[in-house]
Amino acid sequence: MALKRALCRWGRFLLNLLYPPNCIRCGGYSQGEPLCPGCQRELEHLRSTGMQELINRWRRPELDFLIAPFIYATGIKGVLIQMKNESDSRRLAYFSEQVANAFQDSGLSADVVVCMPMSRKKLRRRGFNHAELLAQAVAARLELPYLPGVLTMDDAAAVQHTLGRAERQKNAEKHIGFGSGAIQGKTVLVLDDICTTGSSLSVACRLLKEHGAVCTIAATIAITPR
Repeated sequence: MALKRALCRWGRFLLNLLYPPNCIRCGGYSQGEPLCPGCQRELEHLRSTGMQELINRWRRPELDFLIAPFIYATGIKGVLIQMKNESDSRRLAYFSEQVANAFQDSGLSADVVVCMPMSRKKLRRRGFNHAELLAQAVAARLELPYLPGVLTMDDAAAVQHTLGRAERQKNAEKHIGFGSGAIQGKTVLVLDDICTTGSSLSVACRLLKEHGAVCTIAATIAITPR
């Protein structure tokens, strides 16, 4: 009997290593699932209907298409802030799956995947670009090539979330640039974590078209209701 209990404990330990039991949002027990039942229900209530994406595309004609599975609200803000600041494979796996599923459900297709850029200064400080990790994971799920370094951000750029709508647009236009990458004649899927005003994404999509892309599809985890 003692041996059986010991084997059960070791079995649970190994399962927890392979399938961590904690929820990626609240940290509670989730039986190996990414989300516990309560957080799953809460995030389902934040599913985007697509209306906000249409509003942003009307405001930002440079955006050919915009996809976001979630609305950026209280229930999802905390976990996305954690994802920005901590390189966590389980959060990345869950949200990359959600974005990839939303893209597939849209019926659209793309040739390559790129990410929104991060300045070298910020990258050195943080150690990783969360948008790049997301783009790589989504590209892998969609079986599309990921092209690094297509878009650039210089070190003088201000942090977008500290700026108003007009300032965001000016900041993006001044500091986002084109790096390198074979995008001529291609439909490009551009990944970022959150679409707030769409300023950065619209500048990025315009640059991609100026350098030969025939179509751009912006995709984020969440979109701000405005």
